Amino acid sequence: MPKFLRRILGGASLGFHLWMAIFLGLAVRVCSAVYVYGPQALDDYKHGVWPAYQFFAGIPVDLPAYRSHLLIWFLSLFVRLAYVLDFESALAQVRAMYLGLGVTSLVSIYGTYLYVRHFRSVVFGATAMYMAALFPLMPFVSTRAFGEALAMSIVAFAFGVLESARRSKSRGSSAWMFGFLLLGLATLFRFHIGLLYLAYMGVLIFLKKWK
Repeated sequence: MPKFLRRILGGASLGFHLWMAIFLGLAVRVCSAVYVYGPQALDDYKHGVWPAYQFFAGIPVDLPAYRSHLLIWFLSLFVRLAYVLDFESALAQVRAMYLGLGVTSLVSIYGTYLYVRHFRSVVFGATAMYMAALFPLMPFVSTRAFGEALAMSIVAFAFGVLESARRSKSRGSSAWMFGFLLLGLATLFRFHIGLLYLAYMGVLIFLKKWK
């Protein structure tokens, strides 16, 4: 890393970098939602955008049984919000859907902050947050109508909560419960995430965190 960049990152608190990362992350996600609009894959349309429209319009949802209806309900909230705000064109409503997903994905930046805040290096922590905010694929993927896209942000938040509790050696159970509940919520959007419970349990056993 160039010395001037290291000085910039190390010259401010981690809290300052958190707010900057959230602001920059929001800006690039707004751009992605507005200028890279429209389904980018068949699944994006068939199992995200169109069923959400059907649910909003009161039409029976045409969705395979193995797909998450929670995702459809969540996406339809943004369509309904756009409609309430008098955005009646289909394009504006699709953009509202993607923008809502992008805003929701900002929890991944806060999760990254929770993960790195106990590290000694402010430079490392700031770099991790800016990568979560600005890495080229992140704004694009986080504004897609996929269960994976929504779930990955919740997973980052969940592990931030869990690792913050572990590194701070918290004796209370509330942070642990909240972190595992977040993982459970992510699993409702993408069932494969349930495997992370086993993986993290393996980590805790390896670290002898029996309680």
